[in-house]
Amino acid sequence: LVISTNGILDQFPFGALIVQGADSDRINYKKLKYLGLLNPIKRTHTAKMYLNNNRPFKEDDFSVLSYAFSSDETLKNNMIQGFKELPGSLSELLQLQKMFGLQNVTSRAGIEAKKDQFLSDLDNKFDIIHLALHATSSTQDKLENKIFFRTSTGSYDSLYGYELLSHQVLAKLVVLSACESALGKDVVGEGTYSLSRAFMQAGTEHVVASLWEQVDFSSRLINRSFYLNLKEGSNLDQSLLKAKRDYVAQANKYNSHPAYWAGIVVF
Repeated sequence: LVISTNGILDQFPFGALIVQGADSDRINYKKLKYLGLLNPIKRTHTAKMYLNNNRPFKEDDFSVLSYAFSSDETLKNNMIQGFKELPGSLSELLQLQKMFGLQNVTSRAGIEAKKDQFLSDLDNKFDIIHLALHATSSTQDKLENKIFFRTSTGSYDSLYGYELLSHQVLAKLVVLSACESALGKDVVGEGTYSLSRAFMQAGTEHVVASLWEQVDFSSRLINRSFYLNLKEGSNLDQSLLKAKRDYVAQANKYNSHPAYWAGIVVF
């Protein structure tokens, strides 16, 4: 299912649509059938962008660049000002190292996850860039979408979406394991200005992002299954579909609610 929308529908969670289930099941979310668990869904900012980038994602060996907001040191000392630490971000980085091998994963965690370092890393070509960081988006100002990196002084540094347009993002896939990374201001005739859109305008072919605030533990589980499926040869939308099915299958009747999984989408 390919979705190319405009206006407020850019932010609509189509995957959370209930296609089967009785009213009596509305508090047991495992018994409901959702569109996003029955069909692979791929979103595209424009039909032209979809036609240009609709190629299979296949590699024998993946090279991965992974940024984690937290490290063992920052989790122990709670070093950041203004944000909470993200234990799941470090878990995601360690998962990537285990799946793809230390030699194939370039890792930056905690105070090593700096903005200047990231912009420098963009000069190298990676198959996958995984950013498990904090992010915020604005539905009022298209210039106010930003993702947050660390500094050595215990504060943070913002990378705005528009800053990416002066760089090339050569990765085939960028995974934004960050809040609201698919959210932004809608401009009539142009679509939604989000972080995911900025990465695609900078050159990446595919982006996995979130329509709303991420839940740390469910994001970690979904990402783990997503990468395993990708590594085994499934395409992007099928990999994400299988990952969501795996998550809901092991979840209880409450944390199987679409709020935990339907906001993660692939462009």
